[in-house]
This record gives sequence, C-alpha cells and structure tokens, in this order.
Amino acid sequence: MERVSVPKLVGERFGKAVRDVERAGLEQHAPAFTGTIGNPHYNGHCKKILSQSPPAGTKLPKGATVSIVYGVCPHAISKAHHSLRARH
Repeated sequence: MERVSVPKLVGERFGKAVRDVERAGLEQHAPAFTGTIGNPHYNGHCKKILSQSPPAGTKLPKGATVSIVYGVCPHAISKAHHSLRARH
C-alpha cells in the first residue's frame, strides 16, 4: 500500500489544513474545537490548528486519518472586543 507523509498542520487556518490533508491523500477528523462555546465576542472567521496527531512527517497508508484540534485565532476575538468597546 502507498504511504504518504502527514503535512504540517499546526498553525495553519482550518480550511487550508483540510485541503492540505486531502491533497496528501489522507482524511481528517476534527474531534475538538476550543474557544467559542458561549463566547459572544467570537466573530466566527478564523480557526487555526492547535495540535495534530500523528505529527507532521509521519508516513501513513494513503486514506488514513489525521486528527486535528482547532481553536479560535486570537485576533478573531480581539477585533470583536474592539468593536464591542467602540459601541459603548
């Protein structure tokens, strides 16, 4: 079976990371999303990869699954805080 290298995903935006995984011939599973539950200041526009398993460079059979955990980009919340303060 053909083996492929897991791309480096940590630090990438969610959409790009998913495309990178698919281009490598792998599947992705995102079991956790941190930072937005109940946060009224999150604007929904930026999600970055916080961790991945297995790590970048690992050789996996084509079609294997890479797990990723993603969270809110810090500026996705800070900009919302700024706009919220501007209204007061």
